[in-house]
Amino acid sequence: THVRELCDMGVSSFKIEGRMKSPEYVRDVIRIWRRLLDERRDATREEMDELAKIFSRGGFTDGYYVKRIDRSMLGVRSEADKKESGGLVPFSKIERKIPISLFASIREGRPMKLSAKLCEREVTVLGEIPQKAINAPLSRETVERNLSKLGATAYSLEHIEIELDEGLMLPISALNALRRAAVEALSPENNRNESDIRSAPYERPRKKRERSNVSRTALFFDPATIPAEAEDFFERIYIPLEEYEKYGRAGYGVMLPEIVYDSERAEVEKMLLCAKEAGVTDALVQNLGQVDLVRGMGFRMCADFRLNACNNVSVAELEALGFAETVLSPELSLPQHRDIGGASRAIVYGRIPLMITEKCVGRETGGCDVCNSKKAVLTDRRGVEFPVRRRPEHRSVIFNSLPIYMGDRAELLASYGIAMQHFIFSTESKEEAARVIRCFIGKESLGAKDVRRLK
Repeated sequence: THVRELCDMGVSSFKIEGRMKSPEYVRDVIRIWRRLLDERRDATREEMDELAKIFSRGGFTDGYYVKRIDRSMLGVRSEADKKESGGLVPFSKIERKIPISLFASIREGRPMKLSAKLCEREVTVLGEIPQKAINAPLSRETVERNLSKLGATAYSLEHIEIELDEGLMLPISALNALRRAAVEALSPENNRNESDIRSAPYERPRKKRERSNVSRTALFFDPATIPAEAEDFFERIYIPLEEYEKYGRAGYGVMLPEIVYDSERAEVEKMLLCAKEAGVTDALVQNLGQVDLVRGMGFRMCADFRLNACNNVSVAELEALGFAETVLSPELSLPQHRDIGGASRAIVYGRIPLMITEKCVGRETGGCDVCNSKKAVLTDRRGVEFPVRRRPEHRSVIFNSLPIYMGDRAELLASYGIAMQHFIFSTESKEEAARVIRCFIGKESLGAKDVRRLK
């Protein structure tokens, strides 16, 4: 139903499974899904073949199911696939709409009023005060014709009632504006249940932070690249949990693996216990499924950016779960960072991890030597390189082509009250990491290197 409404509103593409899909793709795939759900059955061979044609990537794979994680999992879009998908029946407008009722009141000396009713929901909007007509008074037919123009909206007119005093005048544009206001008020995004809204929004008192109060933490994907300068510069350093036995030292925290299946949980728990016994107190948590494990062992929890905290409410909920700190989403702007309370950190340096792949990219593209060399990259069609690094269980993390860098914007960060800062070191050598620290201290300039900025 929502897809139909969006199509009627003029939406031409939809995002499914992280990719933009055409209306034809959405229509044909959902048609089969809906049929199987309604009939409570599995897909037939014919339906599976139809889905394969719609998907147009060489069919399906059982790689995840049978745990055969290799290049046979990849579907390749052949010329035949392109021709097949190009032959999909073009999308045409869906005419099914939601019937509504309208009640208009245009009375002398009063603002005109329009109520729109959908089932038990009713909204009312007010418009201009009509004037006395000089030549051509407003007719009932004119009012009905203009209020009935629901056009490309999700609604159709089922019933309309009009109260109209004689001898009044209104511009047609005022009637159209009234109709649009009623439709907008009736739309699903405005249909909120007030009982579900918090009686008091989460607010955390803030005080202006001085630059001397800057607090910095860092994540080093490769602990071998931690320079000596880092020990004094950072309040806390996180390293991957699986690296702690080899590289751990007093004061370090651990970053949990991005993905932990049930079959891997026991091994992760064992590593956490060893880290705990070695004196580790802080853990960088990657998803909510890790909370009970980490909290149960008594670690001080920090929520990584993967938990997508973007506002006060999400930070408040994380704190209610026991998180002491939150690394905010790197998609936020400087004003948005400023307006979020709690112990929230902004990423001011580093390449953001874009994707975790179950299949080892290095092993598939150049063998284990490439993977172990820590020099694997993926290059897009424009020649832009995205570094790839190995993660536990032969997974791969793909990093952004450019790092965020705010080392020369200390005054700007201070003006937005961003005193809690977080750094991500992924591809840097020990010397490069040391240079980044010197840049933030103000002893060196990064030069003309391409970087991303917090806006």
